[in-house]
Formats: sequence, C-alpha cells, structure tokens
Amino acid sequence: MNIQPHEYKPIVMRYLNGEATHEEEAMIDAFIKQGEEQAALFNQWMEEWEANIFSTPAPAVDQAWQRLQNAIDHAEDEETSPAHTAATPSDSTPHIGRTVHMQWWHKAVAVAAIIVIIGCAAIWSFSGSTATQTYLCSAPAGSKTQVTLPDGSKVWLNGGSSLAYTNQFNNDNRRVELHGEAYFEVQKHQGKPFTVHTQGYDITVKGTKFNVSAYDNDPISTTTLMEGKVELSDGKQNLSLAPGDAVQLDKATGQLQRYATDGFADGWRSGRLMYPDITLEQFGRVLNRQYNINVHLANRQCANMRISVMLQNNETIDEVASALTRITGHNITRNGDTLTIQ
Repeated sequence: MNIQPHEYKPIVMRYLNGEATHEEEAMIDAFIKQGEEQAALFNQWMEEWEANIFSTPAPAVDQAWQRLQNAIDHAEDEETSPAHTAATPSDSTPHIGRTVHMQWWHKAVAVAAIIVIIGCAAIWSFSGSTATQTYLCSAPAGSKTQVTLPDGSKVWLNGGSSLAYTNQFNNDNRRVELHGEAYFEVQKHQGKPFTVHTQGYDITVKGTKFNVSAYDNDPISTTTLMEGKVELSDGKQNLSLAPGDAVQLDKATGQLQRYATDGFADGWRSGRLMYPDITLEQFGRVLNRQYNINVHLANRQCANMRISVMLQNNETIDEVASALTRITGHNITRNGDTLTIQ
C-alpha cells in the first residue's frame, strides 16, 4: 500500500505524543530516511506540534506534564528501544574541521524532559535593623525546574542553573540574578521593570518571553527574544531587541553581537536541543547539564571537532555515547559518571 506524504502527518503526531505503535515508529523512521523532502516535512510537523504544546493554557499544560510523569513512573522498569540514529558527513565548514550531522528520532520526542520539583533555599543577611532574605532556586545537572516568582512571572531553569532574588522583589523593583540558562515569561507590572543580572550584562524588560544562556564556564552568553521587547546593557552600550533577535556576548573580548535566530533557543524546555554548529568541547558541557556526567576530552583536536546535533533528550547517555562513537570515529568510553572521548 502506497501512502501519500500528507497521510504521514497524523502518524507523526501520534509518534510525537508517544502514542505510536512499533509498526508506526518503523514507518516514520523509514519515511525520514527517504530523503531531504521527507525530513523537512517531519521537521515542519514537529514545529507545529511544539507550537501547539506551548500555546496550550497553563492548567492544561500542567495536567499534560502530570499525565506524562505518571506514564513514565509506570514505565520506569520497562525496557526502552534503542535510539534511531542517522549521520551524514558534511563538508560545509572544511576550514574549521569535519562537520557531522546527527539526528535522533526517538519515541515521544521527550516532551519528556520532565520538570522536577524545585528546591529553594532562603538565606538571611542583616544591614542595620533591616533583614534581607535571599531565595536561591536551582536545577541540578540532569534536571529542569520551573519557578513562579512573587509577581506571577514564570522561569524555567535548565540543568546546572540557579536563580536568586530577595524578599524586596516586587516592591521597588523586580530583579533576579541568573547563573546558567533560563527561559522567562515575565508579567507586565506598570512602573516595575524586570531585570535579569548575568555575568556580563543586565537584561531589562517589562513583559515578554525570552531565553538567556549565561553559564559561568561558557565563553559565550546568549539572550534570545521570542516575544515583546528587551534591552541589554553591559555598562558601555545599550541594545534593544525585537522578537527573533538574539545577542551574544564574547566574554573574552567583551564584544556584543546581534543576529537573527531560528527560534529554537528554548527547545530544551521540551527536550528538543538543536546545535547547528558546536564543538565537542561545547557539546560536552551540554551533556554534563543534561545527564549530570563529566566529559573528558583527550586532546585539543578532539575538543575542536565541530558537529551539528539535534537531541530529543529521551536517549540515555549510553545511547548518546554509542551514536557519537559511530559518527565521529572517536573512541568513547564510560566509567561511572565520566565519559572519555579520545
């Protein structure tokens, strides 16, 4: 029986929702491998699915997360099928080293990056007769966390990230300090701008949606605007962003660069990680945050190898290591919580 391309869409939607049968999974895998046109259709349908997820009203989303958590709790002891992998070498950037395209299509696309319950510690300090309480919220490596601030703004923290604010928040100003990566949905409050302080610059908003990646050990910090308007200031210059804009700060040079983005900066919230051009060293940091594993690179040649990666975040670290071994040609071994690439 010949199936027309458009007839695959409802099957793909079941696939992305984790409702496809094994036979349908095999059909989708074969469909993607037919060629670039089919892979592009799959990407288009996945973007539509993701847009629908994030446009769903909050209570329904919370219920969806709960259903997903319950399903995973019941399936914890079940054997999972290995990830589907496909790699195509590319010479698109020969001047900076070999490029490898890696795409993993896996059941449920990890809508499945489960948001864990947050732990916030309160720290007291005193200045004269005034007590200041600082709340420190964190997401350990290998987890994600959602926080609702006193003003109703929502923050999603990626693995290895922390957010701090004081008991003065929502009084004279709304100021938080971020170390790591977070997605913000800021409530608009007249006369009370919302400020995110990072290592390198401050981001000031009134009501908007944006993503900030500002890990202390990353050489680059990036802010991406999805909706509304934000202003960045590093003490020397101010930049205003429009939706679709992103700004990178090179911490070594202090240079700010604005550019148009693909809109996937917050994909990590749903478990969709896209890195069109990343070194193995940088990807090692991603693995550390997603899987709470240390990555050791044997030499600079290995560290500087560039790859293009799409992760669905439902693969185990062993599946990731196996796929990397096959497509990069490097020997990759795991010993406990340490992954060695050589």
